[in-house]
Amino acid sequence: MRLNDRLTGINTNLDDLQSGVDAGSREAEHIRRTAASIDRLQVAALESADLARTLLRHAAELQVCVHDQRAALQELRDAVTRLRDELTSSNLAVRPPPANAADRQRR
Repeated sequence: MRLNDRLTGINTNLDDLQSGVDAGSREAEHIRRTAASIDRLQVAALESADLARTLLRHAAELQVCVHDQRAALQELRDAVTRLRDELTSSNLAVRPPPANAADRQRR
């Protein structure tokens, strides 16, 4: 497998991961909105209000995690891009060294 094919595969995996992070972020936002709506209803039972606040806190924590994952994902994308640029701009190909006269005599 060529190096370029491997880098393309990595980029595909990063795209899949990005989709998952985006979906998680959307779900966290839905949870946050729902919890905020429940909290605003001033639920009569104190326990229900506590549960709504707990849900809201967990949704906020999930959003922080998704934000961190996005940052890590972007760093990884940048690193892959830099690696690809370095490999394509390099004059050195990734292949075995050329055979010298001594190697040809051994064959």
